[in-house]
Amino acid sequence: NSTRVIPLHLSFHGTDLKTLGGLSKTAIHSWLELFRCVTGVIVCSRNLGTRFSASFGESVTPCVIHNGLDASAFTTTTSIQPRPIEARYILTVGKFEKQKGQDVLIEAFAEISPDYPALDLVLVGATSIALDDLKELCSRRGISARVRFYQDKQHNEMAAFFRHAEFFVLPSRLEAFPIVLMEAGAFGLPVITTNVGGIPELITEGVTGRLLPPDAASVLALTMRE
Repeated sequence: NSTRVIPLHLSFHGTDLKTLGGLSKTAIHSWLELFRCVTGVIVCSRNLGTRFSASFGESVTPCVIHNGLDASAFTTTTSIQPRPIEARYILTVGKFEKQKGQDVLIEAFAEISPDYPALDLVLVGATSIALDDLKELCSRRGISARVRFYQDKQHNEMAAFFRHAEFFVLPSRLEAFPIVLMEAGAFGLPVITTNVGGIPELITEGVTGRLLPPDAASVLALTMRE
């Protein structure tokens, strides 16, 4: 009987390499043996490909396939969704964790909020241990009444948040190729984000968004004013 060979590709995302970081030499060798048996390895950005090579060496060359979005399908889901809040708001979306830089955005919003009393900040994300710290930061900066947290929303609920936002901010410290920036683009939202990871492969400074350094709350505040 002939043996049927089924092509197999492995797809790596940022969280995968983060999880695999610090592997022992034995574990790395096991992964390299697996790579020799597959048709190919896929990563979602050139930056992630560089990080992949740093982890596993140059013996495996990953293929870069950027994440995609069905923009039409995403935008049409708002037809049955109410406006999340009546106030005007700045939006960010991402798991509540240090990597996403929500603390930087809160600090920047605290700088500009006295001058824009009709503008709120909306943070949507998956619950994690960082959420309590973010809420405490809002309390410490005296802006708790102006900052709204939405936890663990389903993806089919997200389009309405994008549709009604004034603009979108992703102040991440590390990213591979964030789909949320494409979701913001699907609604034509102005985008402010950071020049990290694979983001510059998606956003061109001054053309499709603004690229800022991470951990720069004052720079972010100034850009949001602009």
